[in-house]
Amino acid sequence: TFNGLEVADKALYVKGGYKILLSKCRFLKFTGEFVYYDQVYDSWVDKCVFDYSAGTDLTKPLFMLNYGSGDNTNEIHFNGCRWETFNRPAIKLNSGPNGYETVNEIKFTSCKWESIYKTDFIVLNGCANVNFVLCNFAIPIGTASDTPYYGIRAIKSNSVHFVASEVEWFVSGGDTSFPFLYADSKSSNISFQGNLGAFVYNTRFPIEVESGFLGLNLYGAYENGYP
Repeated sequence: TFNGLEVADKALYVKGGYKILLSKCRFLKFTGEFVYYDQVYDSWVDKCVFDYSAGTDLTKPLFMLNYGSGDNTNEIHFNGCRWETFNRPAIKLNSGPNGYETVNEIKFTSCKWESIYKTDFIVLNGCANVNFVLCNFAIPIGTASDTPYYGIRAIKSNSVHFVASEVEWFVSGGDTSFPFLYADSKSSNISFQGNLGAFVYNTRFPIEVESGFLGLNLYGAYENGYP
């Protein structure tokens, strides 16, 4: 267990590494990124828990996958991990300003995100080939006065796929709508295969894409039990 005691910044910072295994670790109460990977590849995060974020800086996710100026960050495999009680993004995949998808081939299997706070769960910036398999996303009811937040915010990203994953996305208050997935016009090729989940309480748009977005694919996706 790595405990920040609400004062420490990062628990783990790795730059230019590969074949790294984090297994059965718990990170909690850090004000900065709990784990920061910069130019890391061919690595695994297995059955880890990221819990109780202490800081409020929205630019510092609990887990950062970043590209600096060297090798790509890719082939990172998350298995059976949980992010709980976070008040800033749980994960950010950031390819930086060079315009290339230098963070790619990221896979989440049997992972879960659940928070009492209203914040983006996962931010994808300039990423490609991100896969969520058998994952679960859950968030409490929001209100009309909340700042918009998303489960997945995709910016200039493509090939993002959800397979047999469950979403419980609750929104209330007037006709306010905070989509689970929001993708900008420079993103493309996003697919859902299997259950979309329970989108209830005035969630008008579980999925929202900007004009110019290309390639939204639904395969046997269900919302509230209706195809």
